Amino acid sequence: MWTVGAVYDIQYGLYHPIPIIAYTKRINDAWAYKIGAPDSRVKWSLGENHDFEGFASLTGFTSNINDGIEVYKEDYTGTLRQTSFLIGLGYNFTFWDNFKATVTGGYTVYNRMQIQDYNNDEVYDFEMSNSSYLNVGLKYSFKNNSKVKSLY
Repeated sequence: MWTVGAVYDIQYGLYHPIPIIAYTKRINDAWAYKIGAPDSRVKWSLGENHDFEGFASLTGFTSNINDGIEVYKEDYTGTLRQTSFLIGLGYNFTFWDNFKATVTGGYTVYNRMQIQDYNNDEVYDFEMSNSSYLNVGLKYSFKNNSKVKSLY
């Protein structure tokens, strides 16, 4: 399956639309991959309950600062923006019917966080270095009534 388009979303922490182009394919019941931008993945399923995944992905966030925040002894309002490009590995264990335990680890290849005023002028740059990370979580999936196995 080919996916082509553009997205403008606060999850990337950018001011402009991002082009999306991706090719997704399920090779067999065990292997699937997605190659493209802003997200590429390869997944290997070991039985019904275990999935291993390698990925490279763009991520981030944008948030508003409505109350003044003091930077260099001045109060500012504006936005907090963070953008990262991640590479890593993940493991998912499905238990019961709809619950999944996840462990993801990797490295941030690009990492930038800054405070900007509402004119998009930089007020403060956090100068974050690239680093490794670990994410552990629990997911709940709503029941899928279709009989078709997802491509990825």
